[in-house]
Amino acid sequence: PTCSCGPQCQSVMADTSIMSSSSKKQRSQEDKPELHPRRTLCYHFKSNHEALAQHVANGDITFDTALEFEVEHCTAERPAMSLRSSLANGAAFDRYAAMYEMFQNNLQEGLAVTLDGDPMWDLRLVKNDPISTLGPSSLAPLQRRPRMGSFELLLSFNLPAKNTRAHAHDGGGGKQTLVLFSKLNTQRFPNPPDILKYLVRVLRPARTTSFQMLIRAVPSGKPHAQLASVDVFDSEGESYQARANRDGWASLVLPFGKGNIGAARSLDKDSASQPLLNGST
Repeated sequence: PTCSCGPQCQSVMADTSIMSSSSKKQRSQEDKPELHPRRTLCYHFKSNHEALAQHVANGDITFDTALEFEVEHCTAERPAMSLRSSLANGAAFDRYAAMYEMFQNNLQEGLAVTLDGDPMWDLRLVKNDPISTLGPSSLAPLQRRPRMGSFELLLSFNLPAKNTRAHAHDGGGGKQTLVLFSKLNTQRFPNPPDILKYLVRVLRPARTTSFQMLIRAVPSGKPHAQLASVDVFDSEGESYQARANRDGWASLVLPFGKGNIGAARSLDKDSASQPLLNGST
């Protein structure tokens, strides 16, 4: 990914690329749920943490669900007796603040708008919010502080009214909070691009729509009255396949967005190589 934040952010990116290569060790890291009471661990790098995918599958998250990303990050002054400064080009800088800025930029570019510049997810990003993010709950909000060495990434959303009762045992009523990353647990900074890839992939089914495509023969333009195979490619290079029936209709489920290109070919043994459709869907 590219970033215009300056040398500090470039240093963070170089650092996170190194940490990304050690993801195998992270995946085997022992979970510590006690670090986040009443929240569900859903580390983006652990395949067995399926809470977010399950919420999408259950319909708890739909295309118009408001997503709130919360960040708790250490604000302790550096250097100190037990804390060292981070350096970029020989100058000290705040790695925690730079990491937050990098995540903020990635979030805006990856989830807030489509590649065509259209609005996508309704999202909000907050940091070190004493009411919703920081703990412990035993302290009054004004007394709460970010934990030393923390860089915790949380995702919160409200359940639809129909599902609130079903999840009452999770705590917190209709609000669900998932922990996407915990530096306190992994002892590493996150890699924001990896988190964005995870979010795009897992949230994708919530931003799909089903429709039918009528396959027409070339050059007559008449509906193709034989079985056909339909391949659709989106602007990210993903491909989707469907089969048209003998009336020429194919049912597809595609992500929201523009730039989908469709191509169809006949499955009739006498015209297997015949192109049928080539255009935008």
